[in-house]
Amino acid sequence: MQSDVSWQFKWLALAADLFFAFFNFTLAIRHFNHVSFLIHLTPETDEIVTHEMIVRSINDGFLHNSFGMRCYYFTIPLVLWLFSPLFLCCRLGSADRGAVYSRPQHLMKKPMNSKRFLYFTDPLCGWCFGMGPVIERILEDYSSHFSFEIHHYGLCPGERALTVSPDLLDGFRSEVKRIETRTGAKITPKFWNLLQKEGFRYDSLPATQAALAVRSIDPSRELAFVHEMQRRLFTQGDDPRDENRLAEAVEAVGVDTNLWRERWQTPEIAEKTESDFDLADDLGLEIVPSLLFFGNEKPTRLCAGFTPYEDLKARIDTALETSNLLKINEF
Repeated sequence: MQSDVSWQFKWLALAADLFFAFFNFTLAIRHFNHVSFLIHLTPETDEIVTHEMIVRSINDGFLHNSFGMRCYYFTIPLVLWLFSPLFLCCRLGSADRGAVYSRPQHLMKKPMNSKRFLYFTDPLCGWCFGMGPVIERILEDYSSHFSFEIHHYGLCPGERALTVSPDLLDGFRSEVKRIETRTGAKITPKFWNLLQKEGFRYDSLPATQAALAVRSIDPSRELAFVHEMQRRLFTQGDDPRDENRLAEAVEAVGVDTNLWRERWQTPEIAEKTESDFDLADDLGLEIVPSLLFFGNEKPTRLCAGFTPYEDLKARIDTALETSNLLKINEF
């Protein structure tokens, strides 16, 4: 028989665990509510609001949600402990065996000790367009020592394509001002003319499949194609859904257009495209551009959103030294 003191201690531990879970979920809701207001503000209306502030609030919300869920998981051994310490030991033993980091299936083909960068982008992403020169410099600095993989986030593909409305245009204008201010990239009136073209939908699927077709022919040209397509979209107003415009970008980066046309809409390319989108989901990515580094088993997120070259290089150097900069679920 368990003493009254033992029962009281167990109930107290369970109550403290549930209180801590409630506390973290409350903070998560607070952060997400805060973001819902911040995301509609611009530097013109409130100078204090920045892109980094919004990203930080989102990440804090996810962090507290993660803590709250872990408290809920811990209630299982605590409840079992009420009945017998033996149940607690059995439960904790099985939890320890299951607590090993689970790598997404897409990464299982890679050697566990291979060091490499994963860059997530999207052909229709304005921030990725501004990030292009930074990534090209990073590639020049580190590609000779580590592999550099390009993956696609799936910003607004297929059924999730955006129909351009006056409200969406206003949102684009506000975001483009931030992009131009932060990155120095220039987006021309031709882009706005394309958005207002009758029947135009902001669909990233065709351009993403085009990039995957380029990868299947010459992987070293994929990033160049993505940057070329972004340049044509944001400065020349090329329709990213038009096969001929896509073929022109393919030709510009030195890839055989005839071979590309044979592949870009095949079931194999469609499957690889979905695989890229699934990988972004598995890694919990919410923002592009994102750069991840795999040093050992766990990924390190080096940037989420535009990051200046000097800052990004410093983070990479730190990650290479420690292989433990920021775990992806702690960013």
